[in-house]
Amino acid sequence: MKNKSITFETISREQIKDYCQASGDWNKIHWDESFAKEAGLPSIIAHGMLSMGLAARALAELGYDIDSLQNFDSKFKDKALPGDILTAEIISEGPKELQLSIKNQKGDEILTASCSFK
Repeated sequence: MKNKSITFETISREQIKDYCQASGDWNKIHWDESFAKEAGLPSIIAHGMLSMGLAARALAELGYDIDSLQNFDSKFKDKALPGDILTAEIISEGPKELQLSIKNQKGDEILTASCSFK
């Protein structure tokens, strides 16, 4: 199998704020720089669910039949920060299942997902 991958636009502060609005999750670690740093983070961080949404978007953009998606199990591995460039890659694929990884521009794994299809 050839590896399939897609690189997304740079994670921006505006995108993170838009996700706060869309999700209703206004935890200060996602929008208040001072609060995030006081909490021991290097900066505000993107919502884990934003990274998970990008994984689902990758499936669709890489041509997988989202309507036949039966199971989507993901694990958050690290934080996505403003300025990160995330790439989703299919790392293994079978007839009805696949494994996906999202990494940042430094190669740090942000999220893994196991997917099965009908």
